[in-house]
Amino acid sequence: SSGINAEYGGVKSDDKFNLLWIGITDPDKVGHYHWVDKMWKVNYFNYTRETGEGKFGLVDKNDGHWTMKNSLTYLARGVCSRARTCYDISSRVKDGEVTFSNNNPDDIVEGTTATISCNENCELSGTSQLVCQGGHWFGPGGREAEEPPEDPLADIHPDRYIPTCSCPQEAEQEQQQEQKKKKEKKKKEKKKKKRGKRGVE
Repeated sequence: SSGINAEYGGVKSDDKFNLLWIGITDPDKVGHYHWVDKMWKVNYFNYTRETGEGKFGLVDKNDGHWTMKNSLTYLARGVCSRARTCYDISSRVKDGEVTFSNNNPDDIVEGTTATISCNENCELSGTSQLVCQGGHWFGPGGREAEEPPEDPLADIHPDRYIPTCSCPQEAEQEQQQEQKKKKEKKKKEKKKKKRGKRGVE
């Protein structure tokens, strides 16, 4: 809204210069808010005494409060914004390497692709290439290839497309460690039982 504030700065007497459509809805007016873009969950709602009840939401560019209207015929400007960068997923891919199409992990902008490769003798589980869209990582085809969730309030995990690398040697070591822990636990339980018997005698 900084551009609009620059052109229409300050509080105006006509609210059409103060309010901006933000694409949030509450179709049944029961406090269950949804973004028009159903791929995203509403995690925050700026409810104030001025918000009121309605089916469609706007934000006041001057103080940030949100207000609801029952009709989309209200004349006001709109604001549409999504994160333009994605985070560096290099640390999320264990036993593998991530390379970005822009060669700059500090500026992963919209459209950047990430190619994932696993270390030698490790197997990739999932897709080898992701694309940055709207601040999230998506699989091949991007967000357009994904079906919106049936439940708009469903919790969509942001890292659901990040692949993993499975290494046989590492899996074997983990299994050995797990077996070792079980043996140690059994030993402790045996010692505990012996102490209990001595106490009874």
